Amino acid sequence: MELPIKTETIGLNNFDITKIISLYSSALAYHNFNHIVEVLLSAKKIMEDCVSEHIIVDKKIVNIAILFHDAGYHDDHTSLGFSTKESYSAFLAREFLKEKNFETNIIDQIQSAILATEKNGSFEETESKVVRAADLYGLSSQYDIFLENAHKIKAEYELLVGRTADWEDWKLATIKLLNEFLSREIELTAFFSSKGGCSQFHKLANINLKKFSVQSNI
Repeated sequence: MELPIKTETIGLNNFDITKIISLYSSALAYHNFNHIVEVLLSAKKIMEDCVSEHIIVDKKIVNIAILFHDAGYHDDHTSLGFSTKESYSAFLAREFLKEKNFETNIIDQIQSAILATEKNGSFEETESKVVRAADLYGLSSQYDIFLENAHKIKAEYELLVGRTADWEDWKLATIKLLNEFLSREIELTAFFSSKGGCSQFHKLANINLKKFSVQSNI
């Protein structure tokens, strides 16, 4: 699978990428490695904006964090002793990067950026902001893409819990969850800056959520 980044710029090789891909399940409709490629593409756009707006960001930290940020999503993280899927992904990243002899401070920054994708995650550092912004970027996409992703996530949820979810109940729970993710502005580039009001990202995401709230199942 071709990546939108050059692996040599982040201290990894093609064999490493193959091993990272193995941490994702193709059985999942949304949180598979295709999602990682999409988030990498979103991050590339965001980091280009950062350069234009004179915001310094470590691309290596961002790209490695994105590669791992949903690793092991198909596993039962609670049975493995982790409170969230993101904390389990951060653990997998640390173990992998330790074997690659990455410096401890680099691994710490990568873990922090992964944990920034948690619902209530901290994202004070620029790299953490970029990773969180890239992961949520799809919420501001065209509505047909937003809806397609919603159906993928529902199918994935049903696979993981082993039962069919009622559309209206699932939709309401999803809107509640996404509003929690959107409860804090990321404050990064102009697109993500509230400027004392509401960022363009939030405006577009909220438009999609409003349309989704009256969406019937198809």
